[in-house]
Amino acid sequence: MTDHFFVLPENRNLPSGGNRYNHFLIRALIRLGVAVESGGLSQALQRMKGNTRMSVWVDSLYLSRLQVVLESAASKQPIYLIVHHLPSFEPDLDREEIAMEIAREKESFSGVAGFLVTSTYVKQRLEARGLKGKKFIIVPPALCLKPSQRPVEPKRFTGLMVSNLIARKGILEFLESLERVTKPKDEFVVNIAGRHDIEPCYADACFQSAADSSSLKKHIRFLGAVTMKGLEKLYSSSSVFISASKMETFGMAIQEALAFGLPVFAYDGGYAKAHIVERINGYLCSTFLELAEKCVEFIRDPEKLKSLRENSEKPSMDYGYTWDDAAAAFIRQISYAQA
Repeated sequence: MTDHFFVLPENRNLPSGGNRYNHFLIRALIRLGVAVESGGLSQALQRMKGNTRMSVWVDSLYLSRLQVVLESAASKQPIYLIVHHLPSFEPDLDREEIAMEIAREKESFSGVAGFLVTSTYVKQRLEARGLKGKKFIIVPPALCLKPSQRPVEPKRFTGLMVSNLIARKGILEFLESLERVTKPKDEFVVNIAGRHDIEPCYADACFQSAADSSSLKKHIRFLGAVTMKGLEKLYSSSSVFISASKMETFGMAIQEALAFGLPVFAYDGGYAKAHIVERINGYLCSTFLELAEKCVEFIRDPEKLKSLRENSEKPSMDYGYTWDDAAAAFIRQISYAQA
């Protein structure tokens, strides 16, 4: 009999941090002998009819349908929300909009047993809302990719961004800032690996911003969705990793870049700061202009970039943590929560 059912979005096979997290965690749970199923909302509702022991884990992309799951749950079926992102976490909302989203979420959260979160940062933000009696299962992601060979140092500044082209990832603001501070003679490349289909108008604005700039159009490459094998090659052949994300609940791509020995230049959004040791493995920037200026500083000083890369190639974090470790942490915490 199934012990856990993961309710996953319809686009669960497409590249995103949340999809990768769900995929690797579920695989690890199955390896450890846990009875797990996954599927869409209709499949979950069907399975819930005959299994009162089953815990149900709902991806936060289904937040608007969470009430449907709660209403279908038997009295002994605990419902948990997998918090990859929430509407109230959107970085461009004003105070009134945030308050409205929090109120909606609070109503949705009233019937859940708890939350699966990827960082203490998310737990603290939710706890600040006074969610008494809710359980928090904290399971950070392990690496989805590890270097299989020594990285190749490119001859010129080669920045890598791994991000779907959506507004909260800050790509457009970064490109506009980079256009202000670069010159056509600057030698660099920035590769952007990520889907264009989620917010197509925003993606088009990013394309146009690069195409209209004499200092960017030859240097910015939009690669679209990239396979895991393709990502490994990009990490291994880049000189720095750039994160312009306005809000990270964890930052899986930052974690991967550091494991590949890349220094990281990151916008200070959400949990991103937890990965950065200033001047050792990268820099944290408080504005997009500062982020662009940091890139230009190293574009124009190859020796400084070489020195930073040498520091970053000695990872300051322990990457022995695996997805099996993550799954074991999940099992341990859920056993305690349900005791």
